[in-house]
Amino acid sequence: MPNTPRPRVLIIDDEPAILAVYPEVLGVDYQVAVASSGQQALATIASEPDFDVILCDYMMPDLDGRALYEHLQ
Repeated sequence: MPNTPRPRVLIIDDEPAILAVYPEVLGVDYQVAVASSGQQALATIASEPDFDVILCDYMMPDLDGRALYEHLQ
């Protein structure tokens, strides 16, 4: 069986408990990166732009999900 790379997922949430769960649940099938704020997510995306999926909390204190989406557009 060929060794295919796992899809890359970025999880963005300001709740530490949520950020802790996703890598455990998805880590077998996906390469999971996490960001605890919208600003941290922007920095992560700038340095590693090739994510297959980005899951983002909508309500965050520094940069909410809608503003992050609009910035990435």
